[in-house]
Amino acid sequence: MLPMTGIVQSPKGAIMTDKDRIKALKKRVRVLEKAIKKHREQTGHNMCWENDEELWAILGDGVRLDHTPPPWGEFMTRCAAYRQSKDRK
Repeated sequence: MLPMTGIVQSPKGAIMTDKDRIKALKKRVRVLEKAIKKHREQTGHNMCWENDEELWAILGDGVRLDHTPPPWGEFMTRCAAYRQSKDRK
């Protein structure tokens, strides 16, 4: 994490002033907001755990999802349990 004040070197080696750092942070916030809104607006068959990879990748921390779905029986059991939990609310 970059210090909040002073002149520091960016991860790419360039010198960053406070003004540059604020500009970079604002840009990062806009990227994250856009991704979160896109994810939030997905509905129906467009919303799936696989779509989380795009959101996670934007965080840039290297965490990756395992794309291997469980066997059909387990997959459908989980889907049914999720849907039933929504009915109870």
